[in-house]
Amino acid sequence: MNTVVLLLIVAGIAFFVTLAATPLVIRLAVRLGVVDQPDPRKVHTRLMPRMGGLAIFIGYTAATAWMMASFRESTVIMLGALIIVATGVLDDRFGLRPWVKLVGQILSATVVVTLGMQAQFIHLPFSGTGAILEFGWLSIPLTIFWLV
Repeated sequence: MNTVVLLLIVAGIAFFVTLAATPLVIRLAVRLGVVDQPDPRKVHTRLMPRMGGLAIFIGYTAATAWMMASFRESTVIMLGALIIVATGVLDDRFGLRPWVKLVGQILSATVVVTLGMQAQFIHLPFSGTGAILEFGWLSIPLTIFWLV
């Protein structure tokens, strides 16, 4: 299948599933009380449902599931994304401290790196020779830092 067509199909799946999931996530957020209350410092004048990241994750999951058989990396990224979404939902519900959110992000990045996805090198485009800078053992902390 043509790469452009594949990307359009995946993007379409993600878009339409997210569009369909958004009203459901809004109702879930209201039912669970995961809403932002209006106050004098805010623009909105009524309850605003939170957890929007969950609707996006559902769309992403649907698109990824469609092409999962082709790419092992999709499973690894999906696991890391699940940890980020769980951290975000917990933050929306309970208002986590910044350091707790940071721990969730570091955990997510560590899982992705542990399962084999690392930025192992970069191309140096202005070197004139198309040189590559390999990170070696630094690829692990650099990848975690980059993802966080």
